[in-house]
Amino acid sequence: MGFYASKDYPEKFRRIKYYNKETDKHLAFLTNNFAVSASDIAML
Repeated sequence: MGFYASKDYPEKFRRIKYYNKETDKHLAFLTNNFAVSASDIAML
């Protein structure tokens, strides 16, 4: 992503951050689906 990223992909999207205790990892997911909850997206 850069300064002109919105020209490449003009639709809105959201970032979902998730921490997995079992693996001690931080994960980030990008999605354009606003109908599904953040926890459901993280579980997918």
